[in-house]
Amino acid sequence: MTTNLKPSNYEIPHSTGAPGTHREQAQPSTGTKAYLDGAALRLSVCPVGPMIEVLAAVAGASISVAAMGAMGYSKRTDEARDAVIRLTMAVEHIATQLEVLHSDIKEDRKETFGRLSTVEQRVSKLEARPPSC
Repeated sequence: MTTNLKPSNYEIPHSTGAPGTHREQAQPSTGTKAYLDGAALRLSVCPVGPMIEVLAAVAGASISVAAMGAMGYSKRTDEARDAVIRLTMAVEHIATQLEVLHSDIKEDRKETFGRLSTVEQRVSKLEARPPSC
């Protein structure tokens, strides 16, 4: 387990190590070692500490992956909703076109059967007359 401590709690001697490297800086009374890591003073309490840090990092990464998956699912849901809307609009357009076609067919049938009726009446008149020869 690692905890951040204020640098004023420990006496930190100057070192000639490269910046950003881990250097032993002070000895607290509990026998643990303090390290200077960048700008923060860190205290390593027990050997299980790094394992807990690894587990915390894995848990954080898992949560991040789960959040990204949820956002991806949300995006797919939005895309699916948009696709359903587009398909619904297309079906409504087709239904409207079918209604127009149906009304056109009705008008054509009325005209066709009206003409057919007129032709049948003429034929029946011609059949009723005796031949003139």
